[in-house]
Amino acid sequence: GRMSGQRAQEVSSVMARAVLKRREPDHASAVGAIEDLLHDDKDAHELAGALTVSFLDRVEGLVDGGECEEEGSALQFSILFSLLHKVLKQLAAHSQKISDQAGRAAMDRFADCGMKLAEAYVDVGRRLDLTAALTAFLSELALRDMAFRSRLFSSAFLAKTDHLAQVLASYGETDPKPFFLEACGRLQQKGDEGRFFALRTLSLYCTRQSPKMHEVTSTPLLDCLLSSVSSATDVWLSGAREPPPRRRRPA
Repeated sequence: GRMSGQRAQEVSSVMARAVLKRREPDHASAVGAIEDLLHDDKDAHELAGALTVSFLDRVEGLVDGGECEEEGSALQFSILFSLLHKVLKQLAAHSQKISDQAGRAAMDRFADCGMKLAEAYVDVGRRLDLTAALTAFLSELALRDMAFRSRLFSSAFLAKTDHLAQVLASYGETDPKPFFLEACGRLQQKGDEGRFFALRTLSLYCTRQSPKMHEVTSTPLLDCLLSSVSSATDVWLSGAREPPPRRRRPA
């Protein structure tokens, strides 16, 4: 009701201050405010929707710009996405998600910004905190939102940087079966590029040593991998068997 909307507004103000001021005490206050607001499972999804809309209103300029050329703005984005990740985790604790249209549209705007940053920047130097916050937020959103998951699958296997592949591998740690099936589909596509990106993502997943890795045996992924290796070997052998070009005798 009205009181709940006012509480969401107040918390969004604390969150925006943490992002824009870039001070650790403000960040800690924002995390505590989110926990207090969404601690009850009765109306958490409604409060989270109102909170997300209000938060977007307060940081819209930063989100629509989607640039982090300076160290300060990279830190702002890392705080922003870590707070949004906290919102999603609080909802997950109640087995809930944002259901109202305005809240979902606001979260989609944040996701658009996150995808843009993840596709554009590599995880080096001052952006390490941003990489960690973005990876946590996007992988958590993929677990909770089927539409975003489909978008992530279609983008991550073709991304120019490893960041989205890391997001997908992080998602696969929690929900491996859809991840394995999507990788299998990519391996079966014609053309070397799709296979390369699928193998890159699987390699990142394997380095995480996920405790759910054994679930690969309930999918056709291993057969897809063997088939892909066999196909590549056949191509290599056929090239090796070709006779050398004949030299033309001088006239």
